[in-house]
Amino acid sequence: MNAEREKRAQILESEELRQAAILKAEGAKQAVVLEAEGRREAAYRDAEARERSAEAEAKATQMVSDAISKGNRPSTTSLQTAT
Repeated sequence: MNAEREKRAQILESEELRQAAILKAEGAKQAVVLEAEGRREAAYRDAEARERSAEAEAKATQMVSDAISKGNRPSTTSLQTAT
C-alpha cells in the first residue's frame, strides 16, 4: 500500500514537471512570436516614414521647379532656409 502511494506521488510529480516544461516552452514560443511581430511593425512604420519623407521632398522639389519655370526664381536666402 505504501509502495502504491509512492508510485502515485512519483507519477504526479513527473506530470507536474512535464506540464511545467510545456508551459515554459509555450511561453518562450509566444515571446519569439511577439518579438517578431514587433520587429515587423517597426519595419512597416519605418517604411511609412521614409515614404512620407520622400513624398514631401518630391513636393518641395516640384514647387521649386514650378517657380523656376514661371520665372519666379527664389533667392538664395529662401532656398537655404527651406533646407
